[in-house]
Amino acid sequence: MKENEVRVIFEQENLDTKDVESSLMISVIESLAQAENESRSDNIKWGVRQRASQGTSKLYDRKCKDYFQSVSWWQNYFRYS
Repeated sequence: MKENEVRVIFEQENLDTKDVESSLMISVIESLAQAENESRSDNIKWGVRQRASQGTSKLYDRKCKDYFQSVSWWQNYFRYS
């Protein structure tokens, strides 16, 4: 949006991209949000790995009913073809 010189006004935060100080504050807020998302992602990945290593993960307990039905259908199809 900066390349196209689009002006954005955040009324609740009283920030305007036309103002240099506001642009700096938006960049800081953007960086903090990015760091928070990366931290959350790392925590989720760590939790998945921990549960998998302890054998308590529900992630791999799901049944693939439709997959197995389609595999058996293809096996029967090629067996009698």
